This record gives sequence, C-alpha cells and structure tokens, in this order.
Amino acid sequence: MFRNFGSAFVHRFALTGFGGRWVGPAIVAALLSSFTAFGCGSSNNTDTDAATQPTNCDLTQLGTLFTKRLCSSAGCHDPSGTSASLNLTADSGLAGRLVGKNPAGGGALPSLCANLTPPKVYLVAGSQPATGLLLDKLTSTPGCGVRMPYMTGVPLTADEIACVQSWATSVTK
Repeated sequence: MFRNFGSAFVHRFALTGFGGRWVGPAIVAALLSSFTAFGCGSSNNTDTDAATQPTNCDLTQLGTLFTKRLCSSAGCHDPSGTSASLNLTADSGLAGRLVGKNPAGGGALPSLCANLTPPKVYLVAGSQPATGLLLDKLTSTPGCGVRMPYMTGVPLTADEIACVQSWATSVTK
C-alpha cells in the first residue's frame, strides 16, 4: 500500500509541488518517511489539560523545545516560513508573529487553517490562560489541518504542552 501511495505521492508532488510549487527531494523524502514510519496519525496521543500543570517556560526553554521537536527546523516553521508562512524561531519577535495574527496560509507547504470562518489567530491577545490556533494544533483535535508536530508524528508530552501554554499565557497578557 505505501509503495503505491509513495510512488503516486512522489510523482504528483515532486514534479508539480504543492500549489504549483516544486517540492525538493529532501522534503518529499521527509514526508514519505513520516507517512511510512508513523502513518497519518499517532497512536500515543497524550491529551491532558496543560493549563492545570504549573510551569514557568521562558523564550529560551521554548526555543529548545521547538528545536528538539523540529518545529523551527528547515522545511517546517523555519525563518523562511516554509510551512504556512509561520516562523517559530524563538527570538524576541516570536510573540509579535503569533499574538493576534491570522495564519497567512502561504509558504512551500500552505496552511490548511488560513481560510477558517470565523478566522482564528495563533494566540488570542488578552486570553488568560492563552488560547489560539498554536495551542489547538498541539492537541489531537486541532480543528483544522493536522496535529503538530507533523513531521515526527510524535505528539508533545503534557510537560511540553504546559511549557508552550505557560509561555503563551505570559505573552498574551
């Protein structure tokens, strides 16, 4: 099954790309290996109420988490905004790229959440605890698109989600 799917996938996307853009062999290989290694979903979903788990997560810890989980690596939410035109590099501008901002939907791998009605934002300004698409995408039912991190297929742990929640709550005040 994966062999046929893989061949069709490589033929369709390596030659024509997503949305008419050419996709390089490295991205195609990464996508194929995520499909074959983990399938389209994950069997070890660990949803918990992250807001009830106290943590203090600063920008440095968040950056380490996003790097470890490949969120901000090349081909995903890197400085070029390859996936959904979203840069998750943990720097002083990260909050400004998320609070009150709608998904742009562009990049080599366009967002599946760009045209929601009503529109969603990555982080809702003034929400305590923080809410928004960034946090929704870490759960098993993100409301649009797929659960993140997508490329590894392994959901964040409850402690990792609590870290993101804590940081997000600190910047949405």
